Amino acid sequence: MIYMEKRIQLKTLNLVKFDEEYQAHKDFINQLGTDQELVSNLELEELNAQNFTKMDLMQPYYFIVEDQLQNAKVGILIMDFFKQGTAVELRYAVKKEFRGKGYATKILHEVGSYLFENLDHLAYIELYIDANNKYSIQAAKNAQFKPEGSSVYARFKH
Repeated sequence: MIYMEKRIQLKTLNLVKFDEEYQAHKDFINQLGTDQELVSNLELEELNAQNFTKMDLMQPYYFIVEDQLQNAKVGILIMDFFKQGTAVELRYAVKKEFRGKGYATKILHEVGSYLFENLDHLAYIELYIDANNKYSIQAAKNAQFKPEGSSVYARFKH
């Protein structure tokens, strides 16, 4: 079992584990819910109580991403571990008003560094990116992810 703290402080971002009891988190998810493409890509419709009461390798971890300096909720991150916790798929989205400001790269870089530094058994991180999503592809490359196929990008532990 992998345990994730309720709040993880990264270099410039914070990850706050989604808490369905906290109204501000519900409100933020509802704001994201107005962007149907984002909801579909992140499978946010799967969010329910079961995802947060039994955190283990069979369940994804959902986080709100906050900018420490602006004290603003800028996006959402989902970590989905597989291969007995030796690999993780990251899914993320940046809120519309924060897009184009480097947050996708920051999320991928800071989260990747944190995971490799704190999880000894983690071997690699995967991203699945639509081949037409040039902005996500560039963010992945900027955060040291390498293409592993037409839509898969990976970052390996050194």
